[in-house]
Amino acid sequence: MVTAKAVKILAKCETELRSLVASAADSGDYDAILRITSWAKQVSAMAAAVPDTSIERPVSGRSAKKSATCRSYPRFARRGDQLVKFGWSKREKNEYEHKAPRQVPLNLARVAATAGKDGRIFQVNALLPLSDPTDGGEIPDYQVYLVIAWWRSIGLLDQHGRQGYSI
Repeated sequence: MVTAKAVKILAKCETELRSLVASAADSGDYDAILRITSWAKQVSAMAAAVPDTSIERPVSGRSAKKSATCRSYPRFARRGDQLVKFGWSKREKNEYEHKAPRQVPLNLARVAATAGKDGRIFQVNALLPLSDPTDGGEIPDYQVYLVIAWWRSIGLLDQHGRQGYSI
């Protein structure tokens, strides 16, 4: 009972942090976006780490192992000035990494904040191609999708089926 109450408090905290991230995106405070997003992710992870003992799930050998592997991916981390996504290749049965430099989430946040202003739903392809303002070069699409996946995983973006995303 006490644990369930703690999880509710964590969920409320995460919701409020998500709201602050949206405010930071509206004002263009990209450092705050990254800092608060990190906090929200940690709060979300704490809530998710609590086992749900109220529901019994039937488990069979192989599917249990497979589902545990699938649930643990994708994972995201910071390595120096890079955002790293760790994924699982079903075909290769091996972990893989995709990387994006720090500038990609910052540039994408600027563009997505405009596209998603006032709760508007936007599609990722409307943000592409994403240009790097420092050299005018085009940022690879996979890096944009990496950041979108990270934002979804921490609750910064909500997906509305095939219609697109909202902040």
